[in-house]
Amino acid sequence: MQLTFAEKNPRCPGELNPPDKEKLERLVQLLNCFVVRRPETTVPFPPLTRETRNFDLTLAEAKCSNQKFAEYEKAISDTGRSKRLSDVQSKLLTEA
Repeated sequence: MQLTFAEKNPRCPGELNPPDKEKLERLVQLLNCFVVRRPETTVPFPPLTRETRNFDLTLAEAKCSNQKFAEYEKAISDTGRSKRLSDVQSKLLTEA
């Protein structure tokens, strides 16, 4: 389903690139249209618990993990920034 909004890779014919952040956000909106949300009292799930797990990483694994986490944080902040920008733009258009 993630490749619903994928684009063709211009460098490698026959391969697809994952969707960019705007298209991925649109995919999430699309999926939310089909998700049935029920109150917790309707579906009796056990409560969530949090457990801390410690494990050792090599220096290379730790560096890679930190790099991927930094990419994740940047993607999250970019998504918020683009949403705020589109909110401001739509407000300006309605005021005009």
